[in-house]
Amino acid sequence: MHAFGFTAAVVVSATALILDQVSGAAAQSARPAKLPPEVPANYRRLIVEDMKSAVTTQTHIRDAQIAEPEVTWGGFINPLGKAATICVTYTATNVFGGTVSGARLFYFAEGRFVRSGAVSDRMSYWRWCQSRPYTRFQEFDGVR
Repeated sequence: MHAFGFTAAVVVSATALILDQVSGAAAQSARPAKLPPEVPANYRRLIVEDMKSAVTTQTHIRDAQIAEPEVTWGGFINPLGKAATICVTYTATNVFGGTVSGARLFYFAEGRFVRSGAVSDRMSYWRWCQSRPYTRFQEFDGVR
């Protein structure tokens, strides 16, 4: 995304936050009030299933956090339309018994899960995950 798009997103997000605080209507829910059409209603279950199969070298996932969906131009995922991305961060125990932190980005388009991928470098994390608000991803409590 170009700097102008990022700046606009920050301004829109900051404006929404200020309006929420002024009106006293700050969101308390762990789920978005209304999902964008790019995201299926069962997206949280789809993310859990995908992470169970994709994060095979890490066990005992804990402290999972999920960001609200962010809709952007679809790029390679949906060139003629929009796609939603959702970032999940977590702590896990690796196969050697060490503690690791991780992040995965999930792509949705036209109401279906498309793909996911590890966010493995700082620039990608900054671009896709850092500035989003997170809530506890309770569906991961006890998942191995």
